[in-house]
Amino acid sequence: GLSETIDIETGVLLTGRGSKAETYFNGGNDYVKAKFNPLYIEVPVNLVINIPMTTTTKLFFNAGPYAAVGVGGKSKLQTKVGPLETSSTRDIEFSNDDPFTSGQEDAAYDKLKRFDVGLNAGVGLDLKSFILKANYGFGLTKINSTESNNSNDDKNKYRTLSISVGIPLSR
Repeated sequence: GLSETIDIETGVLLTGRGSKAETYFNGGNDYVKAKFNPLYIEVPVNLVINIPMTTTTKLFFNAGPYAAVGVGGKSKLQTKVGPLETSSTRDIEFSNDDPFTSGQEDAAYDKLKRFDVGLNAGVGLDLKSFILKANYGFGLTKINSTESNNSNDDKNKYRTLSISVGIPLSR
């Protein structure tokens, strides 16, 4: 590490995320509901501050950016219009939409943007033989392209809370 109290943490993670969208019409009697469970390969680069508590326990805080690319997942679509109800599950489609524009390159309601960038912040305990960690991911890019693709609002962006247990491979 950089020092006993400051370190850099990085890695390559396979992360599962989830999102849902619901649209109701006809007085709420009819709807379109979609659930997305995409998989991303994520590369975080976090600054870690370690605070020794005992000889075998450290409290740590981490923060930094991440970049991710969508690699798969499933989506489920349910619709109800009058007496007709349908449900389907399929592989998630990713668009090659530029995450840094407000344009709609290759846009569709059920297509997710392939690329995501954001910020991480977390806290954890290093108990020498294993690590407990809670992390919050704050996505900066839209999940998909829509006509109301205003990058200044916080709707339609990933907000991810994760809890993890790890076993250190080396010290």
